[in-house]
Amino acid sequence: MPERFKTFFLAGLILLSLYLTYILWFGGRYIEEVVLPRYEFVFFTPVPSPDLLLAPAEIVLQQREKEELILFRRGETVHTHLWQAISALLQRKLPDAAVERPDEAALAALLQEASAAIFLHFAPPLPQNFLADALPAAAELHEIRLFASGDVFYLFLDGREKSLYRWFDPEQKALETLISSAA
Repeated sequence: MPERFKTFFLAGLILLSLYLTYILWFGGRYIEEVVLPRYEFVFFTPVPSPDLLLAPAEIVLQQREKEELILFRRGETVHTHLWQAISALLQRKLPDAAVERPDEAALAALLQEASAAIFLHFAPPLPQNFLADALPAAAELHEIRLFASGDVFYLFLDGREKSLYRWFDPEQKALETLISSAA
């Protein structure tokens, strides 16, 4: 009985292979008959600026008076205006700023005494040399924090290397311009 079953099973496999071979050779239509020729339209657009390509995923604005966080996501008009203003400010002021190596306690103290703070979260990370040529190109930034405390303006770059930049803005026009453009 098992020998007869094996014989029928092998005969069935042979017939199945002949049938599938026939379908493979003669059964299908040629790809040229199935796919109709069509042309794709090509649109030529201007090359986007690096500011738009390297924009942060989120911008969070915190003001001491309001005790609330305002979140702007990529694609919103306020986000675009804020990022253009911040990147222009950083490219202009960062090369002249003094640099420090902060610890977490110093950053927490800065945030407590700051009158306003702006957080920029990058996904994917931002190359540091985009902000200023003096910064190392290999380092990538995951977050940028801007603090204003009196007439001192702080910038914390959070990446592989953490660094805190500080410059004086006696008239406080830089941060006021950013906050007023967001509000």
